[in-house]
Amino acid sequence: MHPTQSYVRSKMEPFYVPICEMYDRAWARYETFPQAERAVIVRENRTLADNIWSIVTDEAFKWFMPRGIIPRRAPNTWEFPVAPHIG
Repeated sequence: MHPTQSYVRSKMEPFYVPICEMYDRAWARYETFPQAERAVIVRENRTLADNIWSIVTDEAFKWFMPRGIIPRRAPNTWEFPVAPHIG
């Protein structure tokens, strides 16, 4: 039997705010880049979304790894296996 959405939400609750804050910090970091540098970054990575994804991934590493949640490479992304850390 699959867990219900409310069950999953209750288990993921401790991660909700930190994950949202990762995106806030990523945007704040991006906004500190000089305009000329932003243009080069966007040109090389193709889209703004690619840039934000890269910064969010960095923020995720910084938050998850000290908590013993070790990322693993997946096709075109990273996974952060939180299941063993959910009570």
